[in-house]
Amino acid sequence: MKVIFPGSFSPPTKGHLNIIKRASLLFDTLHVAVGSDDAKAPSPFTLEERKGFLETLTKNLSNVSVSAFEGLLFPYAKELGCQVILRSVRSISDLERERILAETNFRLSGLETLFLFADPQHASISSTLIRDLALKGQSLSLFVPEEIESAIFTRLSSLRNI
Repeated sequence: MKVIFPGSFSPPTKGHLNIIKRASLLFDTLHVAVGSDDAKAPSPFTLEERKGFLETLTKNLSNVSVSAFEGLLFPYAKELGCQVILRSVRSISDLERERILAETNFRLSGLETLFLFADPQHASISSTLIRDLALKGQSLSLFVPEEIESAIFTRLSSLRNI
């Protein structure tokens, strides 16, 4: 089964990587799709930078591919031949927002959405938290994979001077 795991990944966190690794064990093919979210503040990282971070993190997962897209998710998922959308849930408030998105995607495209709950040790991690910590000069090592930590910290902490 081909599954798509979309997100803004701005930046990717240990929680994102945990979901990707767990999902790679459950599905034949996992497409990690980096998108932009017009409802959120602009990312300090380009789509290509976020895609590059995820390619670095998933290079040893043979059934995982990473791509970037713009626009609505469901046409892109269908273009890739995905049968299911995978979303992660950290909290009850996430679940309600994700339920609405899942229902909308199903009504527009017929694509089902499956949910994986975040590992409890990663449930409080968010990209917003990462950005806030870096802006305050705090280490990101507890929240961001080691392979990309330096690049993320350097970019985000440089925003303090703007």
